[in-house]
Amino acid sequence: MGVSRQAAPADGGHTYELIRRSAFWLIGQRGFEAMSMRQLAETVGIQAGSLYRYFPSKHSLLFELICEYYEDLLASWQETRPRSATVEAELAAFVDHHLDWHRQRRGQGALIDPGEARSLEDSERARVRQLGQGYAGELRRIIDDGVRQGSFRADDPALLGQAILALLDAAWREQTNVGSHAHYRALALKLLR
Repeated sequence: MGVSRQAAPADGGHTYELIRRSAFWLIGQRGFEAMSMRQLAETVGIQAGSLYRYFPSKHSLLFELICEYYEDLLASWQETRPRSATVEAELAAFVDHHLDWHRQRRGQGALIDPGEARSLEDSERARVRQLGQGYAGELRRIIDDGVRQGSFRADDPALLGQAILALLDAAWREQTNVGSHAHYRALALKLLR
């Protein structure tokens, strides 16, 4: 299901990773449209033409980074989610995971706003949307389980899931410290009561 990542040239694994890390940082700081391949090459310390040895285009680089974002986010959640918890505890764990994962990635300069997908081709945006829905589906599953058990109320679980994700995304996008997890857990629960 994963997107195949570009294979680094045999002698350029270090450069490949440096390009990716630098692209994450530059796109995170300036946005995709404002980042040029020349700026990226200067940051990495190589000639601009050398970038195309690793990525066929600026858009292919963006596509790979956004797919990696969603794949890593989903894999991390699936690895850490509580298996035998109440729906309230699982919702709290989801909120904590989402905020912690984004805070850690932002601190590493390895975070890209998935909204940058607007710069991709239609087929690439469709793939990114599919990956995003896979992650959002995890929250939707928690909400659906909670509704079935009578713990949550939701006339439109999909819409409430989107609202909770929007709330959490707004929290990590703030350049200041993310507020307390307890605050966001309480807000998410309030939407479902």
